[in-house]
Amino acid sequence: MLAHRHGLMTFETYPAPQFAAFSAHGYAPPVRERLLAALRSEAALVPMRRSEHLAYTLYGSAFFVEVSAEARFIMLMMAFESLMKQERRTPEARARVDGFVHEIQTVDDLSVEEQQALVAALQLLKRESLSQAGRRLAATLDDRTYADMSAREFFTVVYGLRGRLVHPSGAGVNVVEVEALIGPLQDFVGDLLAGPGLRAETVGRP
Repeated sequence: MLAHRHGLMTFETYPAPQFAAFSAHGYAPPVRERLLAALRSEAALVPMRRSEHLAYTLYGSAFFVEVSAEARFIMLMMAFESLMKQERRTPEARARVDGFVHEIQTVDDLSVEEQQALVAALQLLKRESLSQAGRRLAATLDDRTYADMSAREFFTVVYGLRGRLVHPSGAGVNVVEVEALIGPLQDFVGDLLAGPGLRAETVGRP
């Protein structure tokens, strides 16, 4: 006997009965009005730069990552970082860096490998840091807020969390902290992708 959805059912014991069952569930990926609005806008413009195309790809792909909140968070941060551009420092600052480079290249107590490594690191100082570039990009969102923080403050928080996830040291990151910021981070990156002309019309957020 088998307790079936249609009631109690009986089966002959010979030939031996065989049973099969299956289940199915539907899945619909989340649709973000901000992403759709951004796509409509960009479709009418000139072709996107490779960095912008990458940002869109990472942003859209992040919505299909359901197994790991940390992986989804990192993908959204990568989408943001794809939009960043490190500006050159002032001529005076670059001249100082050149002075340090010259000093390193003329000393005789360092191996060639050490000199090359130090020079390569110093050359990076001729442009603003990634955190500076990120804060400058976040500032283009004007007075919009995310998780009750200004865009610049929010970037500082999520960028710090990104560093703790990718370069762990000391205490680990609580997944609850990551999950709490994913929603605002989606809005944050989506607003940047939407562009200034579309932010006012995306889901009516301030």
